[in-house]
Amino acid sequence: MRRRHPWIALLGIQPGIGPNTRRYGEFGMRLLSRHGLDRPARTEAMAVLNNYVTGFAHQQAAWEQLRQRAGLTDQQWQQRLHRYLADARNTDPELAADIESRLHLTSDASFETGLDCVLAGIAARFFPDSSEQG
Repeated sequence: MRRRHPWIALLGIQPGIGPNTRRYGEFGMRLLSRHGLDRPARTEAMAVLNNYVTGFAHQQAAWEQLRQRAGLTDQQWQQRLHRYLADARNTDPELAADIESRLHLTSDASFETGLDCVLAGIAARFFPDSSEQG
C-alpha cells in the first residue's frame, strides 16, 4: 500500500491537506459518524489509526532503505538474512530466535495483525458496552 500511495506517510501530520488525504479523512470520519461518535472521538480514533499506518509505513521504508543501501535485490536480501539467521543459530541461538521472530514484521500479515489490534482497541475505547467490537 505504501509503495502505491506514498502520500500515506503524511496522513494526519502535514499542515495542509491534499485531495488524497482529504478523501481518506472524510471517509473515515463518515464511517465513524455512522456509529454515533462525535467529532472529537472520531478525530481521536482516526489519529490512532493514522499513527499505526504511518508507523508501519516508516518501518517498511527503513527495511527497504537497508536493502537498497546494501545494493541487493529483494531475493538477495532475503538470502542474506537467512544466511545470517543460519549462522546465528550455530553461534547464538537466543539471537537467532530474536531474528526469526522479527523477519515477518514488515509483511502484510503483520500489518493486518496490528490493524486488528488497533481496531479492537478503538472499539473497546469508544464502544465498551456494544456488540460493535466484533
